[in-house]
Amino acid sequence: MAEAHVTDLIVEQIVAVLIEELQDPYDTDDATYAEVLREGLLQENPLSNRVSVTVHMGDPDEVDQDAWIDEVASPGDSVIPHTPMYEIGRPEVGGIHMWRRGTIKADVFLIKTKENRDEARRIANVIRGRIEKALWSRGTDFQGISDSYGEQTILLQLMKSYAREGGGPGQKIWRAYVWWQALTSRS
Repeated sequence: MAEAHVTDLIVEQIVAVLIEELQDPYDTDDATYAEVLREGLLQENPLSNRVSVTVHMGDPDEVDQDAWIDEVASPGDSVIPHTPMYEIGRPEVGGIHMWRRGTIKADVFLIKTKENRDEARRIANVIRGRIEKALWSRGTDFQGISDSYGEQTILLQLMKSYAREGGGPGQKIWRAYVWWQALTSRS
């Protein structure tokens, strides 16, 4: 097996879950169907697809590089298991806990379709709701993901989200963002 970092593995698992939640149950002609769903930035013209969903480490649109980064978790954080950070002579007990962070972006371009503004807003928020539901209802899919360096996930949680309208008259463009973080442990 090639070496892999836990954040890449988390992103890959989020994509797998979102395929099952945003693509598999729906026909390709459904207005909420995600034509593009993958890791990393959208490389195509966003007008080429009605709905594009991308999953990222951190927040690729944030100008402040310290805004949504991975951080060591505070020992007093209520979700951290109550074990000492290190126990002398027993490296399998305790360890370092990290918050690995990322975003999911949904670009909804309804310029070529006939939806009105209200329907465009509804479509964008249905997509956002499906993403949110996938993260909180499929939590066990993200537990125990292990990388090549002894780090594994404990939990993944939804942190915040929004949907915003863009474009102008006759251009129904929406962008939905969902921020997630995963608690990991390395012993």
